[in-house]
Amino acid sequence: MGNKNFDLSIYLVTNAEMVPEGIDFVEQVKRAVESGVTIVQLREKDIDTREFIRRAEAIHAITKKAGVPLIINDRVDVALAIDAEGVHVGQDDMPVPLVRQLIGDDKIIGVSTGYVEEVEQAIKDGADYIGIGILFDTKTKVTTKLPMGPIGVHNLLEKLKEHDSQIKTCVIGGVNHSNIQRVRFVSSIEGYSIDGAAIVSCIMAKEDAKSATVDLKKLWDTKLPVLKSIQVTNDLTTEINQLKFIESVNELNVKVPLIHHITNSVVKNFQANVTLAIGSSPIMSENIEEFEEFSKIGCDSSLVLNTGTTVTNDEVSIYLSAIKNYNCHGKPIVYDPVGGGATLYRKKLIKRLLIGGYMSVIKGNFGEICALAGGCYYDKISYSDNRQG
Repeated sequence: MGNKNFDLSIYLVTNAEMVPEGIDFVEQVKRAVESGVTIVQLREKDIDTREFIRRAEAIHAITKKAGVPLIINDRVDVALAIDAEGVHVGQDDMPVPLVRQLIGDDKIIGVSTGYVEEVEQAIKDGADYIGIGILFDTKTKVTTKLPMGPIGVHNLLEKLKEHDSQIKTCVIGGVNHSNIQRVRFVSSIEGYSIDGAAIVSCIMAKEDAKSATVDLKKLWDTKLPVLKSIQVTNDLTTEINQLKFIESVNELNVKVPLIHHITNSVVKNFQANVTLAIGSSPIMSENIEEFEEFSKIGCDSSLVLNTGTTVTNDEVSIYLSAIKNYNCHGKPIVYDPVGGGATLYRKKLIKRLLIGGYMSVIKGNFGEICALAGGCYYDKISYSDNRQG
C-alpha cells in the first residue's frame, strides 16, 4: 500500500483491556475490520516485545486479508518485524524524519498533534497524517491536555490550509455514536475537513463490535440530521423573505410543535406564554428520563436552553443530556448564554456545553457573543446595561 492510499474515516485504535469478558481480543478486532473499520492502530503499552510481535502478526493477518492498513503505535521495531503498513508516534516519541529513514517512503507515518506549532512541524517532517486531539474528555488515555472540542480543530486545519498541505487528518478523544456526525461537520473549515475519527471504547468495549462498527460507519457517511432543514438567508429585509417569515409563523399554528424549555426560573413563565402566543406547545422539564421521548415527538420539536442562573454540576449533566438527545434525533437547539462573560465560571460552563453538543442557533446580545468569541466585553460594561444592547 502506498503512503497516500489510505482511508482514515473509521480509525480503530485497539485497547485489549476494554474487550468484554469472554471475547477474544483478536476476534474483536476481526469483527470490526470485517464491518467497516478502514484503518487499525495496534496500541500496546504494557506487554513485552515478544508478545507485542505475536499479537501484531495475528492482527496483521486479518487486516491484510481485508486490505486495511495496520499502524503500530510508537514501536518502530515491531512495525519492521511484521512489515506493518505504518507507525504512529506522539510528540515525545521518535522524530518523524528518523521513523521515515527506518521504515521507508512507502509506509504511513502519523503523528499526534494538539497545537498549531506541532502541525507545522508535522508538515515540515513529511508526516502522512496527523491525529488531532484530545477532542472530548476521555478515560481511554491519561493526558494533561484540555479538550479542544470540534471548534478547537479549526486552528489546526487553518495551519494546513495556510501551507496548502494535503496531510490527512483524524480526530481522537471521546468520539462516539452520539457525536461523530456533529464532529465531522463542526470541525470543518472552508476547503478543509477532517478525514476520519479515531475510535476506541465504542468498538473495543462493545459486546457486539460488528453492529457498533456498522453503525459508526453509517453515521460518518450520513449528513447530520439537524442540518437538513436549516436554511440561511443573508437578507431579511426583502419582501420575499418577509412573506416567508409570515408563512412560517402561520405554519406554527397548523403544526403546533412541541418546544422543550430548560431555562432559568426568571423567564420560564414568559417563555411559556410567548410559545403559546406564536402557536406552539411549551413544556418545561429537567427530568433526564423524559428527554429521549421529548426529542422523538413529531418532526418539528425543538429545545431551548438558557443558562442565566448559577448552574451546579448536576444541572450541567441535565443540559448535556438534553443536548445529546436532541442532537441524536436531528432536532434544533436554541441556546441563550445569558451573562456569558460575566464570570470565569460562566465562561467555562458555556465552553463545556458548546463542546458537548451542536447548537442550531446561539442567541445573545453583543457582550454575550463577544464572550463566546473570546472577548471580555463585561469587564467595562455593566451586565444590566449590556442586556439592553
